[in-house]
Amino acid sequence: MHAQAAAGNPCTANLPVIDVADDWAMLIRMRQLQGATPVSSLTIRRPAADRRIAVCAPGTADSPAQPRTWRLGSASLQPLPLRIRSTFNSGYALDSNNGALWAGRGLSTAVSAGFELRAGPLSAALYPVAALHENQHFPIAPVPVAYSRYSYPGHVIDWPQRHGGDSFTRLDLGQSHVRIDAFGAAVGVSTENMWLGPAQRMPLLMGASAPGFPHVFVGTSRPRDIGIGRIEAQAFWGRLTESAYFDDDPANDHTLLAGLTLVFEPVFARGLFIGANRMHLAGWDGSDAYAMIVDPYVDVRGNPFGDNQLLSLFARWVLPAAGFEVYGEWARDDHWEHWKDLLLEPDHSQVYMLGFQKTGSLGDADLRWFGELAHLQAAMPLRAARGVITFYTHSQVTQGFTHQGQLLGAWIGPGSDAQLIGVERIAGERMTGLGIERVRFDDDAYYNHWGRIYGHNGHDVALTGLLRHTEPVGDFAVRTLLGFSRRHNRNFIRFDGGHPGDFRAETNVRLDVDFVWRPGW
Repeated sequence: MHAQAAAGNPCTANLPVIDVADDWAMLIRMRQLQGATPVSSLTIRRPAADRRIAVCAPGTADSPAQPRTWRLGSASLQPLPLRIRSTFNSGYALDSNNGALWAGRGLSTAVSAGFELRAGPLSAALYPVAALHENQHFPIAPVPVAYSRYSYPGHVIDWPQRHGGDSFTRLDLGQSHVRIDAFGAAVGVSTENMWLGPAQRMPLLMGASAPGFPHVFVGTSRPRDIGIGRIEAQAFWGRLTESAYFDDDPANDHTLLAGLTLVFEPVFARGLFIGANRMHLAGWDGSDAYAMIVDPYVDVRGNPFGDNQLLSLFARWVLPAAGFEVYGEWARDDHWEHWKDLLLEPDHSQVYMLGFQKTGSLGDADLRWFGELAHLQAAMPLRAARGVITFYTHSQVTQGFTHQGQLLGAWIGPGSDAQLIGVERIAGERMTGLGIERVRFDDDAYYNHWGRIYGHNGHDVALTGLLRHTEPVGDFAVRTLLGFSRRHNRNFIRFDGGHPGDFRAETNVRLDVDFVWRPGW
């Protein structure tokens, strides 16, 4: 049935995607493997684009569901889902792909609601989010006096252990945008989260662990045929903001982030997507708009006195006939001095991510097996003369690859690695899944400070069991996630160079409850 829907039975069902990391965004990707929707790269993503993808879920190919809309002359107005998301951590902060919601210890809750307007080539969405964070106390590691007492201890980066000492609120524009799509191109202004590259949980350069930042963008609105294949592209320019828990220098509170993504699908290998991401960070100079737009692309070797560049190469190979996909991404931080440098030490500052997904069936339901690993550690614990570059950090752009104190890339953070394996049963929108995730946090900091003293006993490692379920009830959906973590030596608290070390083990229970009302979807 799925293959028929993709080949000859037009399907106009769209899913109420809220953000780039939600269940519905995942469901679009899975349906590609089943032939229920045309295969596309899904490597340049934002919620507004995901909501335009037609998906034929089982049983809906002949009479697809349509969201409720109101006609306003030639325009249409569509309500976007009301979402109330609550996250509880019992032991310590554990934040992952939550966007504007920061998951500290205790209860954190975010509410988002809005609408989307479409009028010919113009579309606009107002989809703000308001978040309340209980932010309970938990032990944190000491840091140098030059920075906030809440800042991160392992490196100079704006990734605080805790966002202050009290509860706090945040109001954010969330997944809002204004865009024009015409002649196969798109241009717009947005605060949406972008998801770049093929990862499902741990994207190297752009994901949903931080709030979306204000940016302008231009690119293709659909793949363009160039004879030898199809291409997609996007360029953007945005402003990042420092958190209140980093340094006391107001002159560096904002950073320019310019990004470029290119994706190519060769004509002789449909379903194979090969691409590249490039990110350029520099101090924000709002007085010279021309320089901010052009300078990131004038000299790709970079300026050693004030900017930072990150580059990634990625691939995603989708095989609907086998219900299988495999994907990967390789990246490096810091520009290379010349081509010989790249030839001799391509692994300098390199990181990588690998993953797969396989679909099958169990009775009248679908099964989804998946796995992903990310390796963000330095290639070697110690390099002669050249030193170690820790991904997401930089000596000139001291806030690192962050926005409002949260990571733009993989939520596991600098110097870390992670492995995830899991399986889900999916019947329509009813989903039940199990997973196991292991994360070893910031080995770069460990080897730099403690490894020679504590050996293999002192690593910061967490092992987590995950159980999740999504239950649709008419216009409503309730998603729950239960995680049980056992973490050793978190942030190397109480390590003082003595021996034996004060090895700690902590337990954290995480409970997410995500209530969604999607009228008419």
